[in-house]
Amino acid sequence: MSMPLKDPKRKILLNAIRRQGNFTTNAAVDIVRPIRRPKGTYMSDVAPNSQDGKAKYIVCQSCLGYFSRNYLRRHRKMCSLRKDQSSDTRENHLSTAQLFAICSGQQKDFYESLRLKHEVFPIMRNDEISKVAMSDPLICSYAESLLRKHKRPQIKNVISNKMRELGRLLISIKTISGSQMMFETMKPEMFDHFVSATKIISGYDNENRTFKSGSLALHMGTTLKQVCDIASKLLIKKSNLVNCDDNELRLKEIKRLRLLIENHWNSEISSLALKNLNETQYNKPKLMPLTGDVIKFHQYVMKEAEEAKNNLNDEKTRTKTEYKRLTECLLSLTLLLNRKRIGEIQYLTLQTYLHTPLQNIQEEFMQSLSEQEKKLTKSFKRVVTVGKGSKPVPILFSQYMQQLIKILLDIRDLYIPKENKYLFANPNTLDKYLSGYHSVKKLADRSGVTNPTMFTSTRLRKQIATILQVLNVTDNEFEQFANFMGHTKKTHANYYRLPQDVYQTAKVSKLLLAINSGNAHKYDGKALADIELSDIQSDDDNDEPKTTTKKRKILVELEQNNIESPTNSQSIQNIKEMSFAPGKTNFSLDNNSDFLQKKKKVTNTNLPKEKSWTETQKSDIRIYFKKQIKEKVAPRKQQVMEFLQKHPENFKNKNWVQVKSYVYNCYK
Repeated sequence: MSMPLKDPKRKILLNAIRRQGNFTTNAAVDIVRPIRRPKGTYMSDVAPNSQDGKAKYIVCQSCLGYFSRNYLRRHRKMCSLRKDQSSDTRENHLSTAQLFAICSGQQKDFYESLRLKHEVFPIMRNDEISKVAMSDPLICSYAESLLRKHKRPQIKNVISNKMRELGRLLISIKTISGSQMMFETMKPEMFDHFVSATKIISGYDNENRTFKSGSLALHMGTTLKQVCDIASKLLIKKSNLVNCDDNELRLKEIKRLRLLIENHWNSEISSLALKNLNETQYNKPKLMPLTGDVIKFHQYVMKEAEEAKNNLNDEKTRTKTEYKRLTECLLSLTLLLNRKRIGEIQYLTLQTYLHTPLQNIQEEFMQSLSEQEKKLTKSFKRVVTVGKGSKPVPILFSQYMQQLIKILLDIRDLYIPKENKYLFANPNTLDKYLSGYHSVKKLADRSGVTNPTMFTSTRLRKQIATILQVLNVTDNEFEQFANFMGHTKKTHANYYRLPQDVYQTAKVSKLLLAINSGNAHKYDGKALADIELSDIQSDDDNDEPKTTTKKRKILVELEQNNIESPTNSQSIQNIKEMSFAPGKTNFSLDNNSDFLQKKKKVTNTNLPKEKSWTETQKSDIRIYFKKQIKEKVAPRKQQVMEFLQKHPENFKNKNWVQVKSYVYNCYK
């Protein structure tokens, strides 16, 4: 007040005092006096601060004035009390203003002690759901405990989603019971309200008994039990965040609520939600990228990478766009080669790639490898990073990919700040990485593949796991492959490996036909691939009358044995003219007795005579198929045929099925 009346600073300070008083008075009330008012209104007029679930007026954290949502960004650029006017980073003004308004209330000290304020709150959307979640101390305490449990910075997105789920739940409970805070709802009599609110936010259809979001309904019970544990912790510690007269009584109520959720949430929601999820899963078509599209996509990405590499090698055409283009191509090639989860690749740090520790390789392992496998171990670089559940996940880089990375590292200082630790860093960012999902999606759209939406890391992982079913892979090889993919054998078999319709129809139906024919014992020691359909009589053949089948067999055997005498020619004609109508089983073959005699002779001469195995044959088989016998794996048909070609004299009286059966019996 000591400043001259016309001093500009005096006016700025008076406005600051006025706005501070307005903010302090109305911070806890949903009524504000905005700085920019509609025409025809006065300073004494007040406005309700809500419109369609969104705050109509937002506070500026610098001058504490209230402005409309659409005008806040323009005001922030010219605010006289703003200190960081020259900031180059893009700011989300609405989220920042919401965070300031919430953290400046009565619980200011509580919010200052939270990591959430600096890591999770800034990325949350500015809407009523986030506001409710951020304003509730119990929800914030639960989110803070989740944040402490995890190490990777990407967990902040998961925690933000968890907070918004609880925020939506609390909003629904408000409409049902009127409870304003989550701690007030921690009572056993609120169990039915929790069930009803969960059904509302998960889109439950009471008529069809289905959920729009079955997964949300499924895991909400677990989330509520964890919230109960956090509430009990706050009561035991006598935290000032929870106000109650009798702590012991509230503890008993929370434990009873948790017991209700633990025992009855399954029958109320989880069981139905799980059934709905399973039905939706198997009714949904199981689509994967076609092999031809994968080849086409790979060729296109290689072409793009080569063009970007050439442009970066030339200083005249070297730009930030080309650097980002090559990084996106390299990220896509890494995903296509390794089929890893997209996060395990895009989160790979530069230090992890450069400082891969050397490992001592036993000579016995190297000697057991073929020459081609030894060359592969020298040409590929193996990098181990942290995957899901803090498991080690290896990533392979070919020589060509290593060359591309070297080009990027040579000019990295031109486009990537030193503070950015990621190998696939986003240019001109301090801590951002390129999004693998968007990079692959963009290249897939441009490559001209049949269905670009199929090119995701999950579908590519499912494709290679499904195709693996066709190969004859041992249990040891299968386990090694599952470890490389970063999951267990059970996860690989139950989640990633899809039961293909064609494979099931072709392979399993052949097994069923063999069993139904009553001759399953003939295929002892055979794999499904070794069973020939010609050995099995299908159900269609069994639908014909038996007399017709007999007639067909006689005609086929006559023609196959080339009986060309006039008598037999006449016999064939007589048989063709016979009546084999259903019910007429007694027919005369007196005129065809000569044919029957010759038929018996021919049939008897074609029967193979079983001969015992000689010691030489046994020795040759055991030596040649030593590896298969040791690993208890039946040899393939091609392997047996190669063996028979190498020993033609010793195995004149044996076919490939007999040899394979002998190998099977050796280790059985």
